[in-house]
Amino acid sequence: MIATSRRRGSSRFPAGALAAGLMAWSALAGATQEPVSAPKDVPTANAHPRPGEFRDLVAVSAPKDVPTANAAAMETPGNVPPALVTEPWFIGPLLTPSATVLEAREISLEPFLSVSSARADFGPHGRTQSQSDSTSLSLDLSVSIGLTDQVTFSTSPQMNVNFTQDAANSAGFADLPLDFQVQLWGERTDWPVHAVSLHVGEIFPTGAYDNLNSSGDAMGGGSFVTQLGATGGRLWHLRDEFWLHTLVDITGFLGTEVEVRGLNSYGGGLETRGRVDPGDWIQLQLGTELSLSQKWAVALDLQMVWAGASTFRPDPLNRPPGLFVEPAATGAPSSNYLSFAPALEYSVNASIGIIGGISFSPVGRNTQKFMTGLISTVWSF
Repeated sequence: MIATSRRRGSSRFPAGALAAGLMAWSALAGATQEPVSAPKDVPTANAHPRPGEFRDLVAVSAPKDVPTANAAAMETPGNVPPALVTEPWFIGPLLTPSATVLEAREISLEPFLSVSSARADFGPHGRTQSQSDSTSLSLDLSVSIGLTDQVTFSTSPQMNVNFTQDAANSAGFADLPLDFQVQLWGERTDWPVHAVSLHVGEIFPTGAYDNLNSSGDAMGGGSFVTQLGATGGRLWHLRDEFWLHTLVDITGFLGTEVEVRGLNSYGGGLETRGRVDPGDWIQLQLGTELSLSQKWAVALDLQMVWAGASTFRPDPLNRPPGLFVEPAATGAPSSNYLSFAPALEYSVNASIGIIGGISFSPVGRNTQKFMTGLISTVWSF
């Protein structure tokens, strides 16, 4: 088996994919409406392999003159001793999901903590413009279960705490992702892409999204979001203990219309009533890991998100009595952003590891400019 995935679920997004979508939806929702303080670049519920998951790949892909610990029978005079081939215990990267599934009846638990700060917006032409300070803390527990050797189920309940400059602090549960990952192929070390999987899931609107007291109360999007994506991975043996793991994931998100009232995740005000089409969005993630030893590795993610415009259709029977009042702005234009996430990994053993890093967005349009600190532990059994 090549890389067994630990985190599954929406490409969080937690609640992540959704977080990225809400960030794009609400960044410029209105002059008086602050963007939703959802966590930025929280990794997906199916983001990582578990520690030690490459042991079988080492056995099938090591150079012919470097036999593995499982290939002692192949050793001949002149060959490098098997002990010199060190099995990598990769557990990252932070954001990009794994290309492989868990084994049947295997379970992976991953508590994840992130703290995100947004102090500026990217305007329609990509220029930075100031906004009120906002900070959000997110804690989620990703649970992945191997249903069979080809299918893994994942979910990632998430709780957010939002701190805003101009409103009271608030806390609540975010939208809930459920995800299934299906292995198309794995262990094809003679192919350009060693492993490929498909993931399909649904994000359920469990977070508060309308009739809010302040913008900081927004925890979700109110939409049922269907996600469909594919992930491919390859493991390269460079030399000795140095291995390079590369991943590519592309995921699309389709959201249903949302009925909103009052102040909501997309803007609005006290008199707002109608329906919002949240728009669809696409996410591309490129992830790499480089082992420095069996226990230590460095990782880097590149994430690109393109989000369509969210549009508002007012309820024609909801016109305020008396003088006409200009409705509060609801919805947001299309947006996109690019983020990077460097990280450091440490594996205690083949089943337990920790990874931490930062994610930041140097480039964007009609969305928040953010920086997020992330740390996660992994336990597979």
